[in-house]
Amino acid sequence: MGILKLAEVIQEEAPEAVIKVSLQDYRGRIIAVDTSIAIHQFFNAMPEITNRHGENISVLQGLFYRTVTLLENGIKPVYVFDGRPPDLKQPLLAKRAAASKVSSGSLGAGEQQRHQDKTSPAIPCHPISTLLLTSAHTVAVPPASQRLKDADVCGAWNELDSCRSGQELPLSPQRAIEKDCERLLRCLGVPCIQAPSEAEATCAALVASGMAWCTATEDMDALPFGSTRLVRHLTASKQSVVEEYSLPVILEKLKLTQEQFVDLCILLGCDYIGKIRGLGPKKALKLLQTHQSIDGILKHISPQKHPVPDDWRYEEARMLFLRPSVADVSRVQLEWAEPDEEKLVQFLSHQKRMKEVRVRGRMNKMRMAQSKKRKGEQQQQAPKKRQSAMGEFFPVKKIASQGKAFKPRSIDGRQKVAAAKCRSHLPQPPGSTLSVPGE
Repeated sequence: MGILKLAEVIQEEAPEAVIKVSLQDYRGRIIAVDTSIAIHQFFNAMPEITNRHGENISVLQGLFYRTVTLLENGIKPVYVFDGRPPDLKQPLLAKRAAASKVSSGSLGAGEQQRHQDKTSPAIPCHPISTLLLTSAHTVAVPPASQRLKDADVCGAWNELDSCRSGQELPLSPQRAIEKDCERLLRCLGVPCIQAPSEAEATCAALVASGMAWCTATEDMDALPFGSTRLVRHLTASKQSVVEEYSLPVILEKLKLTQEQFVDLCILLGCDYIGKIRGLGPKKALKLLQTHQSIDGILKHISPQKHPVPDDWRYEEARMLFLRPSVADVSRVQLEWAEPDEEKLVQFLSHQKRMKEVRVRGRMNKMRMAQSKKRKGEQQQQAPKKRQSAMGEFFPVKKIASQGKAFKPRSIDGRQKVAAAKCRSHLPQPPGSTLSVPGE
């Protein structure tokens, strides 16, 4: 869900904070991508694509084309996967799980299925595996004392899979899809990060540390998590124009600190707690600008007119935004490698039954585009040749016998007489006198 109506508030109160940016303008930039939102988009925005084994490969196909488009444009994506959601989020997830019971047999429910998986009974292992387990894939579950406190880059999944103590349990459908996505990204040479909790929070930490330029997600809660730049509407189209939100400009135009902005997001409605009834976006912003915090607002509003939800744990929600659980960025090493086309074809075409000609064709198109851009950049960076001067083509030579440059001779007497005769035949204006050169 993100933050209710936050985008509308920004468009109305701080339109300068949102700019339209062409995808090509991010060339050379590192973008932290919220993988769970991308998966949700592919489930809902793309038609269901089923292979001969009955598997829905819409997510893999969408992720393949989008990632290749980013690489083709010189953009370096890093995909961040969700971990265990905060306990304060469980009531909301339970409601979503109940609402998705009608379509519980289909992964097309997208985010509802993802959250339903995460609300399953906890298993004493790494947070990644606290999911509903219904797939043929298996993973070893370590004892509770061996839980990982922080997720590592790419290696978290491998560490979990390599555990051989405890009970062997199958992975959930959602987890199986995430593992397939990770394998696809490895074939493309793109790094992945496993977040201990909310992926947007770890994306924001990467941006804050300078390791990434922006966060790419549709959820506006990347902003209260502290991402200084948020990119929305990222697609696989080369002509894609995205919306970029600037957090510093938002805070400046709304005249709020980061802490006050987090309070505004809580008042608007977030994933962690309910909202105060009767407080619309404009009124919530005005009250916050006047009373500085939720604590001050609660002292000045009528409990009858604006009833506060029972057990409204806004202070805990505030800390989840200001002090979220994120991956240790000091341990993160982002490295991109050249795509391994043969492994990619083996996985997508031979195993997942995507058409090989399409996979190889798209990879070849990407290589050609990258080569063309590199040549263009090399030509621009090459030093320009100096234009030759005219004297370099027609140099002045000295006569060897005289030792000096050639000079024209002066006019002698015979030449003067000949010139006078020629000019005497020409009509002369009245009062003019005939002059001979040299006289």
